[in-house]
Amino acid sequence: MLKYVFISAAIALTATAQSQPATSKIVARSQLATRLWQEIQVSRPADANRVTPDYAETHIKQLRATIAEQMVDALNSDDTPARIKEGLNAVTGGMRRGPDGPTETFAYSADLHGVKAVIIGFNIRYGGAGLGSAKAILQGYRKIGLSYELVVEEEALVDCGLVMAQINSPRQNEIWLLAHGQVSWYMGDMERIQLYTFDGYEFKMLWAAPVSRINPEYKFTGDSITVTSEDRSPEHPPVPPFGYPKIQDTVLLNDGGPVASTHTLPMQ
Repeated sequence: MLKYVFISAAIALTATAQSQPATSKIVARSQLATRLWQEIQVSRPADANRVTPDYAETHIKQLRATIAEQMVDALNSDDTPARIKEGLNAVTGGMRRGPDGPTETFAYSADLHGVKAVIIGFNIRYGGAGLGSAKAILQGYRKIGLSYELVVEEEALVDCGLVMAQINSPRQNEIWLLAHGQVSWYMGDMERIQLYTFDGYEFKMLWAAPVSRINPEYKFTGDSITVTSEDRSPEHPPVPPFGYPKIQDTVLLNDGGPVASTHTLPMQ
């Protein structure tokens, strides 16, 4: 009995010692990401001169690399869905504007005909706290042999919030995702909408709403996406007592690619 306890204790001590370097890496990366993010925030008039577009882009590039390093280690340690999101939040936790700021991080995984693939999405907000700027980043990872690697990055929505949803993919070798977000400069709910695919090698944009949609409502079925929004174009003024006309984007999710149509709904 004593021998068993001794061996168990030794194993526990070894596991603890092995976990300490990994933990210290996570802490260091989280601190680096937080510092880089804080340095591109404009909270005082003097910051506006310092945070130039080139300055911000250099920091964003470093942020992307830091997050990628963390994700590769996290995936190679444990690629279960809960752990993937946990690994992402571990490094991006300090990149929020206050406790009520949105947590714009997303993670999805799939086995694509024997190819293990992972997508993460995150939104980097920078500049002023009012209008400010934002850049949504998609990163695609693939397991090559025994290890995961970052294979591609995509800059998605710009100067928007970020919400993502995994969509039913009609192709077994692809993950389909809808990305949408509120435009930062619009005083109301105006959203850009884009549909992406990832096959373990590259991202492709399959569809995007022709223009930003106002007050959109989303409906997902197994084989379609429907977006109903307000048409506030100058040629379509509000009609009392109904308000603004409604338009509807319908995207059929076909194996040959999405088929999209837009039409105006009758006033009700």
